[in-house]
Amino acid sequence: MPLVGFRCPDGKKVSFEECLSKECPGCLPRLIRMGLLVNRHERAKEISATALNNCIKKTVLERTVNYYDAPSKLYYSFRGTLAHSVLRFLLNGNNIQNPLVAKIVQEYKKNLIVEQRLYRTLDGLDVEISGQFDVMELNTGVLTDWKSTSWKNLGYLFSAGPRKEQIDQLNVYRWIAAPIVEVKKLQLGYICMEGVYCSGQEYQMPRKLKGKTILETKKIAEVPILPEKEVEEFIYSRAKILVESFGTGVLPPPGGEAWLCNGFCPFKGEHCDGVTE
Repeated sequence: MPLVGFRCPDGKKVSFEECLSKECPGCLPRLIRMGLLVNRHERAKEISATALNNCIKKTVLERTVNYYDAPSKLYYSFRGTLAHSVLRFLLNGNNIQNPLVAKIVQEYKKNLIVEQRLYRTLDGLDVEISGQFDVMELNTGVLTDWKSTSWKNLGYLFSAGPRKEQIDQLNVYRWIAAPIVEVKKLQLGYICMEGVYCSGQEYQMPRKLKGKTILETKKIAEVPILPEKEVEEFIYSRAKILVESFGTGVLPPPGGEAWLCNGFCPFKGEHCDGVTE
């Protein structure tokens, strides 16, 4: 039971057909609202790496109830899709006008796995675990996943490093890919309006000091490769809850970061009280 419509700025629930038939003051432009649905799809029975790192209760509700969400709260995923679309267009290579660049891209592609969904099973779980990472370079063993972010969040990344859920997600990707390819390094690429920044690399970043702008060397911490046993325990513990909840219809408790729960969850208040800290 998927997302079936949008919630207007005034709280009214409308079907996609009604929403997309006109412009709406105070809401996203009609064309952008259409774009929110272009790459949206409902997951089948398998459990994705993204779902494992999401709030488990939210994942269950997304698959078991019809719901509405505000376009403004879905924009962050659309922003990420824009970045992926540009990279996908480049790696496609068919529409590149410069023949030299087209040739370089085609040669580069031979060494890549790009946006391929992979599946793997885990003993004790009667369900497939799936994952679709962005790019895997076969000659270097580097698996990269691209994220869109803001300048404000970039400061957090430089000080605290990649978020735990992102680290867990990439390690699940590595585990899924292990039977067919050896992943030697995990990398996150963050795309924002001011530039592109990757984990494990240093950058010269501007900072105001006594009225002057100086450059400081800053680095986003590398994504650690976690022990296989630890990754499998993480997968099993969370997937088991999902499988049991789907089977019994009993909702698990909410879990996740409070700012995501309170600011972006479409079920808050109607199907869930959310987390408090």
